[in-house]
Amino acid sequence: MRAGRLRHRVTICRLAESRDAVGGVTETWQALKTVWASVEPVTAREYVEHVQVHSDITTSVLMRVQPDVTVRQADRLQFRGKWIEIVAPPIDRDKRGIHLELLCREIDP
Repeated sequence: MRAGRLRHRVTICRLAESRDAVGGVTETWQALKTVWASVEPVTAREYVEHVQVHSDITTSVLMRVQPDVTVRQADRLQFRGKWIEIVAPPIDRDKRGIHLELLCREIDP
């Protein structure tokens, strides 16, 4: 794959839990690594639920395999100030361990 296709900067984030002095748990998304990727919309739809209009945008993210970070389905991506949730296990697209394809959807923070 030519490098020009991976033209977007995407940050891989993982959920981190920390305990406060009282024993409560605080969950935050910790940035693991920022990588070059291709972010392409696949589908988009709007629907009405409970008298509110919602949008559902499905996205395909293609990136090189990161040897120091294992991308998991539980991780999230941050792209241009938006959160992208990984909805399926990462796919080894070329079966050579070079690129990962992530099927995702945009979510509200």
